[in-house]
Amino acid sequence: MIQCRVSRWAGLIIVVAVSACNDGSEVTIGEGEVLPYEQIGFGQKAARQELVERLARSEAEWEVIAPLVAPQEPFHPVDFSQKMVALMAVPVESGGYAVEVERAEVVRDTVVISYVVYTPGSDCISTMGLAVPFQAISLKQAPGAVRFEKKKERYSCEL
Repeated sequence: MIQCRVSRWAGLIIVVAVSACNDGSEVTIGEGEVLPYEQIGFGQKAARQELVERLARSEAEWEVIAPLVAPQEPFHPVDFSQKMVALMAVPVESGGYAVEVERAEVVRDTVVISYVVYTPGSDCISTMGLAVPFQAISLKQAPGAVRFEKKKERYSCEL
């Protein structure tokens, strides 16, 4: 019985050790795979009042699109050998809006990034003035085209 437990633990340790190895080979992404992501920056200001939906697969590409927005804090660093960055910015005519990624996945060789633009309800008090809410996320490197899917969702300010 003890020998059986030891053998199982040894087998589990070998499987974990082998799966943790990174030989630098190309990342394989499966059809319908959900891509984990994390926010690396957000804010309300941009260089111009225009829609931005961009994906950077390299540091050089990121250096081109990062200046399009002004994050509240510096962007978190990204390891482009493993990750890529998506940036979504939406121009609006008043405050109270927010952009938030809902899902990132691979669908038929296309990276699909779904995000929500939260809009203040009629019961909300918001500032008047142009804004460009945005969010930048890092996600697992994946080949193929990219498609952004935007939807709007109104929120209420009732207590």
